[in-house]
Amino acid sequence: MDLIYLLLCIVGPFLIAILWALRKSEGCNAKEKLENVFKLDADKGLNEQPLFHFGTAIPLLLFMAFGGFAWWEYTPSMNAEGFSKFIEISKLPLAMLAMIVPTGAIIASFHSTKQTAKQIVIAEQKSKSESFYQHRRELFDYFDRFEPHSYLGIMPARYKAFPSIHEMFFIGSPDTGTPQMARQEFDDMQKCLDETARLIEKVITGTHFNPRFEEYRKACYNIFEMAHFMSLPEIHKELECYEFEFEGAHLKTVGKNVNDLLASFRYAFDFFDALCGFCGTLARRAPGVADFIYYGKRLPNKHQMELNLIAAVNTYRQVWDEID
Repeated sequence: MDLIYLLLCIVGPFLIAILWALRKSEGCNAKEKLENVFKLDADKGLNEQPLFHFGTAIPLLLFMAFGGFAWWEYTPSMNAEGFSKFIEISKLPLAMLAMIVPTGAIIASFHSTKQTAKQIVIAEQKSKSESFYQHRRELFDYFDRFEPHSYLGIMPARYKAFPSIHEMFFIGSPDTGTPQMARQEFDDMQKCLDETARLIEKVITGTHFNPRFEEYRKACYNIFEMAHFMSLPEIHKELECYEFEFEGAHLKTVGKNVNDLLASFRYAFDFFDALCGFCGTLARRAPGVADFIYYGKRLPNKHQMELNLIAAVNTYRQVWDEID
């Protein structure tokens, strides 16, 4: 009989403590609620933690259970001898009751640690988000320092950076912090600029007995692609151009003359160079390409260049219908 009572003194307080803690536990079913009893939620205060109620209830219930076992044969005596006897027979129950303080302190410490860890995560996430948007703001502020520039006196380049620039040329998100250079995009843009510079030089220099329409078409296509990619509306929206259609072939010219073609390319190159400067690097010029492709107001033999450009277009058609 004593053994059964001893087991009840041990098991009973735990069962009662669990039932007590279940009042504070949340869950869709009994199993989930029981599991949540032994978890700490950093979003709630210590008094709202089921584990805290469970941990502090057990010492109190063990004290009462074992105390009842120790006090069974005694009657209360409110004198010095009675108090002395109470202390003597209650050493184990009182020791169990004393565990309520360290148990509560340990659970409170775990809860505080979990809250601190969550605050650190929140602070880190906030810092990453701020770093991401700060990088974007610095990019916009960097381009705002550039004064508007006119290329060959015909193209008013504004050097305005749109949000799409940041998305295209940098890898990252508010969850990952400061964005990194999208090196592949930079390399592809540099290759496209190099190719376009060589194509333009082939089209407008020399005297061509076989006008190079394909080179001209590809150069125009590249310039428009770069203008879209870098969001340069001065080229792909505002520049007057021709569009021709013949037997399924399509051509959209970059402007209407050599100046338009060179001004557009120079603006695209300089804008990319400025973007590289923001990243601590420089755009390079294609080796072997003439300097006038990249800068300068004097164009060598401009009249011949215009003839070459016209010939490049005329070679590909018999009857062109200009699309308005």
